Amino acid sequence: MIKQTDVVLATVLLPDRFTAYQRRRIFDYYDPLTTGDSSLSECIQAIAAADVGKYRSAEEYLVDAAAVDMADTAGNLRDGVHVASAGGTWMAVVYGFAGYRWRSPRGPEFSPMLPTRARRLRFPLLIHGSVLDVDIEEHRVTYSVRSGDPVTAHHYGKEFTAVAGSPVSFAGDYHTHDAAPGPAPSDTA
Repeated sequence: MIKQTDVVLATVLLPDRFTAYQRRRIFDYYDPLTTGDSSLSECIQAIAAADVGKYRSAEEYLVDAAAVDMADTAGNLRDGVHVASAGGTWMAVVYGFAGYRWRSPRGPEFSPMLPTRARRLRFPLLIHGSVLDVDIEEHRVTYSVRSGDPVTAHHYGKEFTAVAGSPVSFAGDYHTHDAAPGPAPSDTA
């Protein structure tokens, strides 16, 4: 049993160093072995699970990450909020379910999915001095600039530019559902 796997963390921090197939294999191998005893484990597992299309698992990890403080699962909330865990929960929403990544030179990229227990996710991101609001609903994702210069980003690979007062929306089905594992590519690292 493993408290928190460094190799899963590596796939979250350095996703471009692994193929999608490798990230899926690493998650599938380590997930059942990981105890999640650290208050920081669930948020990383949520991001990794969402990245490989295991949204049901990602959602369970997100709920567990939020419960550290909201349900006082560690029994020590009287001593204060677990700030790192709260930050990790935010990361699980933004990196996991909004699919946010920064890829140079392209900039911000999003591949959002809405957890089944949520009707909406909305959060701001500060990008080069501009505040970009990301609003994920069941059938629409909207990007709007609250303040600052226009923001150019990508939504599932499609480039868009949001300008203050002119939000950009994408219609679609953003419900989560576990992706079936596709055929294994030739690299099997």
